[in-house]
Amino acid sequence: DTDFLKEFTGFIKNQMMAQASISLLAHSFLTPQSVLALMVND
Repeated sequence: DTDFLKEFTGFIKNQMMAQASISLLAHSFLTPQSVLALMVND
């Protein structure tokens, strides 16, 4: 039971880290495009 809980919490932690990484990566691609769009539309 303890091993299962330890593995499960590790899995959840890894899932959260992966989601955060994907979110940061997506944001890093979006930001330059947003700045460029503001420059072009002005």
